Amino acid sequence: MVKKNCGCVNMTLYGLPCAYILSMKICNKRLIRLGEMDPSWQRLRIGEEENEDGFSVMDECIGIEERIKKAPYKMKLHTMKIMHQLAFP
Repeated sequence: MVKKNCGCVNMTLYGLPCAYILSMKICNKRLIRLGEMDPSWQRLRIGEEENEDGFSVMDECIGIEERIKKAPYKMKLHTMKIMHQLAFP
């Protein structure tokens, strides 16, 4: 018994089974199937490290800097504040 048009936050935003579906599965002692989740969760790998050699965000930083140069002054200040928070949490 699955609610086809579930509008809960977990299902609509995160692609995860909602509390209703989980409670029905628990009551009926059924497993949560991988196909019941959004494909992005199916590709998730926990505990596997990616190779970080050569990792760089310089191209992105250059792109951001070029875009900021064209922005209004107040937007430049706002963007700088956000970037500062990201760089120095």
